[in-house]
Parts: sequence; C-alpha cells; structure tokens
Amino acid sequence: MGFWRTHFDPYEYEGGSKISCHLFFIIVHHQVHHPRKLILPSPVKHRASTVSTILVMPSINEDQGALSGQKALTIVNSGVKSKARPCDNRERGTPSDLRTFIDESKKSFKKRSKQQQIRLHRVTEHLLRESLQEMASAVAAAAAAATTPDHLFIMRNNFYLGAYQAAINCSDSLPPLSPDESLERDCLVFRSYVALGSFQLVINEIDASAATPLQAVKLLALYLSSPDNKESVISSLKDWLADPAIGNNPTLRLIAGTIFMHEQDYNEALKHTNAGGTMDLHALNVQIFLKMYRSDYAEKQLRIMQQIDEDHSLTQLANAWLDMAVGGAKIQEAYLIFEDFAEKYQMTGLILNGKAVCCMHMGNFEEAETLLLEALNKDAKDPETLANLVVCSLHVGKPVSRYLSQLKLSHPDHMLVKRLSAAEESFDRAVQSVA
Repeated sequence: MGFWRTHFDPYEYEGGSKISCHLFFIIVHHQVHHPRKLILPSPVKHRASTVSTILVMPSINEDQGALSGQKALTIVNSGVKSKARPCDNRERGTPSDLRTFIDESKKSFKKRSKQQQIRLHRVTEHLLRESLQEMASAVAAAAAAATTPDHLFIMRNNFYLGAYQAAINCSDSLPPLSPDESLERDCLVFRSYVALGSFQLVINEIDASAATPLQAVKLLALYLSSPDNKESVISSLKDWLADPAIGNNPTLRLIAGTIFMHEQDYNEALKHTNAGGTMDLHALNVQIFLKMYRSDYAEKQLRIMQQIDEDHSLTQLANAWLDMAVGGAKIQEAYLIFEDFAEKYQMTGLILNGKAVCCMHMGNFEEAETLLLEALNKDAKDPETLANLVVCSLHVGKPVSRYLSQLKLSHPDHMLVKRLSAAEESFDRAVQSVA
C-alpha cells in the first residue's frame, strides 16, 4: 500500500483542515466497480478556516498500469475557496477530464489479474475508512470551533478602541474561563491599567511568580513609569528574548516591539514582531512601518490582517492608519472607518482623535477642534489629544500655550515636545551666531 500513497506526497497543504487526498481512490473505485452516486459531506465554514472536500486526481499510465502523477485534477465544492495547491509542473484539469480518467481507470483495471483486483478493493476499503475518519474529525472540530463563544471579545474590543476602563470593568462579569483565557484576561486588564497611566498598580500587583505574558506587561509598566528604569528594563527584556524557553512568547514579543518603538529603534522592534502570529503583532508592525515612512510594507501587513479577519477592529484601525499616512482621497475612507466605530461602539478618545485628524487633513479645523475638545473632556491628560489641539489651534488662530504647557508637564518625552525643544535650541543658536 506504500506504493499507492507515494503518489500523493508531492501535494502540499497550506493551513486549514487536511482532508485526505486518498479520496481519489474512493471516487475511482465507486465509478469503476459500483457506478452509483457518491455523496460527500458539504463544506463546513467556521471562523477563519474552511473545511472542504478536496479531491486530487493523478492520471493513469496505461502502459505501466499504474498512476503516473503527471496530471492532476482538483475538484473543490462549489463556492468554497480551497487552501490546497499542487506542486510545480502540475496541470489543473477540467470537469470533463474526470469522465476520461474514469474510463481509463476501467480499462486499466480490466487488464489486471484477479489477485491485483482484490488487492485494489482492499486498498480502497482501507482508504475509505481512513478518509471518512479524517473528514468526520475535521467536521467535528469545525463545528466545535463555530459553537465556542469568545468570552473575551467585548473586553478585547474595548481595549483596542481605547475604552480602557470599560475593558477593566467587564473583566469582573465574565463567565468561567479556561486557563489560557484567564491569562489573556489578566494581560488585558493590566495593559489597560498601563494605558491609563497606573504604572505602580501594575508593578505592585504582578509578582515574580506570574506567567511570562504578565511579567512582560510589568516590564512595560516599569519602562514607562520612570526614565531611570529604561536601561535596566531593556537589559532584562533582551535577556528574556534570548531565552529559548520564553523568547518566542507572543506577548513578550509584543511588549518588546512596543518598547523598542518608543526607543525609535525600529529595526530592533521588527526583529521581534515581524514574524507576526497574532493580530496585535501585525497591527504593531503596521505602526512601526508607518513610523519608518514605509507605507508599502505597512500595506503588506494590512493585507495579511485582512486575510485573517477583515472585520477585526485592529484590521479596521490599521486600515485607517494607513489611509491617513497615504493621504489624498484615502483620508475620507479613514474618516468613514472612525465614523463606523463611533456608531457601533462607545465613543473614546482614540476614535475622536482619529476623526479629528481626518478633519484636519481635509481642512475642517472647526469640526476637528470640536471633536478634540470632546476628547479632552474624557481625558484631560491624553497626550495625543493635547498635541492635536496644539496643531489645530495654530490653524484656527487660537493660543496654544495652555495645551502646550499641559503636554510638557504630563508627557515631557512626547515627540511634539522634543521637536519643539529642538527647534527652540536651533533658533537660539542661530540668534547667537548672528549677534
């Protein structure tokens, strides 16, 4: 039976469920010896993957009375996108080839001895049982995945859209979770506290016995809490990333990318995030590439996210970020994305700032100012709101000193503050050289 199996080795499957291509024998056997309709299960769609029936049909070499494998026919259930691909030098057949192939199979079968025919019957029966078991397992797994509720969806979505307190609050009302879900919940809670600026709470709550993802979040809190901690945090982070036992943890890589992005060491950040693996990592890659002014690479990451889940909030956010970076007609598309968020979910500073930046790009500074003032009422210390208010106020001819002073006091390391300070120093040097 090894001979028969080897003809299918060249076929590689990318992701999805592996439905055995041994079904080839089932079709041929039933058409040659039991000419009746063979009913196959319908495809089952669930979340990001699809279970489909994939049939690979190598051609018959009548001279040798064996499968030559020089020609392939892939039949996929109508309307279902197949994740199977044949290797190079294979031709995709047409439905009419199936009839020809079956006729050739009948002729080849009749040429064989009685013993060979019995052996073919046994092989087919074995492959039938094996394939049906595989299909049953795949369909059962698909059905189970489709009916499993995502208990963390709302909490995760709140975090992505900047509703950090709402994410923390809904963590208390979740049903019983699996260990992995519980760990993700705790990470989301502490990441929300970090986003709210409660660094010391996170540092105090996460002890040395906590899991690696939580330890990574604690490192981020330490990094952001004080400039004095940066050197030790980066040293610890590099040691952890070099540890083969934990270095590939997605949350650790995410935190590493975030910290190195803050350090403007984008190459080091991409070293740990570029492989992706989670939607968070892909979204962070988009941000890093945009900071590097590489919208072409950012677009490639966005395409990956769209293939995984086009409707995911992070995919939509990444799309909006890219549209704003590209500019032009894309600004209107970005605005519509934020408008859609505003209609579906709780209004947050992130959504308001996104809409305001789009308005400024389109020259609607009065509307942008209204949106930013609303965002300021939600969080008077939000650095992006203050920075955008400085820019918007300059365009409408209003004083900016109050917003700028707030930004300097609350976020002295903000990019706008650094650039302004550098410009002031350059101006002072120029004045001194002239004097």
